[in-house]
Amino acid sequence: MGWLLLALHLVFWSPMILRIARRKTPETTIVDELKSSYRIPGLLMYWLGNPLIWIGLATRAWTSSVDPAFTVPALIGLVLQVVAIGLMFWAFAVHRSWNIEPRLEPDHQLCIIGPYGLVRHPIYVAFDLLGLGAAILAPGPAVILGALLLIIGGDLRARAEETVLTEAFGDHYRTYMRRVNRAIPGVY
Repeated sequence: MGWLLLALHLVFWSPMILRIARRKTPETTIVDELKSSYRIPGLLMYWLGNPLIWIGLATRAWTSSVDPAFTVPALIGLVLQVVAIGLMFWAFAVHRSWNIEPRLEPDHQLCIIGPYGLVRHPIYVAFDLLGLGAAILAPGPAVILGALLLIIGGDLRARAEETVLTEAFGDHYRTYMRRVNRAIPGVY
């Protein structure tokens, strides 16, 4: 079960890796963007949270402390992981612009279709679901702390992006914000 979780996490990351490979902003290299991202609190939390989850999952997989039976928590955790992957792929399929830092590409279009019609930040929701699924399936201090860092970091990242998008799209984005919740439809 632990190895399955690690495999799901690798699949989860594939759309971001492909998007980074096809970047439209050659003036900023991925290395430069990664170096500067450590100064952004939400991104720093992601850089800490993801490895904590992976370390926790790998430790549990290698020590065989992940229950191999498909218990109710295991099924809930796996379903959350699969939903996270589906949401990530869906978000990347409908929106062509994505960056590590909160900034817009030269031809950025405001995306309000697909998962962006349900929540303003489906990619961060996908990270939340990934972390929650891992914490439910293989609870341990590292995995739980990693999941919390992803959730808090995602909210900080969403707020930073909303500032950039409001500056770029003005009232159009404000109207979208009033119509579509940040992360949980109808709630938040």
